[in-house]
Amino acid sequence: MEKIRRVKARHQNQLLGLANVVGIGVGLKETGGLVTDQPAVIVNVSQKLPLSQLDPADVVPPLLDGVLTDVQATGQFSAFKPDDATQPAASAPDNADSSNTWLSRIKFWGKK
Repeated sequence: MEKIRRVKARHQNQLLGLANVVGIGVGLKETGGLVTDQPAVIVNVSQKLPLSQLDPADVVPPLLDGVLTDVQATGQFSAFKPDDATQPAASAPDNADSSNTWLSRIKFWGKK
């Protein structure tokens, strides 16, 4: 993975300059929705587009210095900014009826 990290660092500015690219990482390549065992430079895009809709200069190359790339649609990233309206979720009181929860069903298996 160290080689992959070096390749990512070497090409990071180039990749982040491409249209639609929102992030760069290192991980395992996904093919057909399944994670493979192939290390790759992961290129996050706001949405995957057909090659025909991309300027040739904005196409992510399939290899960078012999390392696979994997384009993954992640949408836009933004920093979380809590506001005054953000409040923690309320917890159920200790005496709440939990007779229909998954854990209570395990506890009472075999009892009628």
